[in-house]
Amino acid sequence: MLRHVLKDILMERGFSVETAANGEDGLNILKDAGDFDLILLDIQMPGISGYECIRKIRGLRSDVRIIVLSAYDVRGREQNPESMQIFEYLHKPVSIERLMSTIEQALN
Repeated sequence: MLRHVLKDILMERGFSVETAANGEDGLNILKDAGDFDLILLDIQMPGISGYECIRKIRGLRSDVRIIVLSAYDVRGREQNPESMQIFEYLHKPVSIERLMSTIEQALN
């Protein structure tokens, strides 16, 4: 799965990483741990959608940056990145260089 590959890459570069199989699990991790600077997520996930997950994240943490990685284009929809307070939307497939650059921008 992409999340396992990304976890390995990010950990190799010195990041602390938690992964979740779906939005509900991710929200539970956020509720329990809470101290995250950045969240990477997809729009199309098992269980709740990425849109719903983002709304719930914002209810818990309005300050955390969110980067969406998705094969689905959300630009131009009612639920666009600006209205959902997404730091960046990256269309899959995305290069590791582009992802790392976006993560660095989000964290600085």
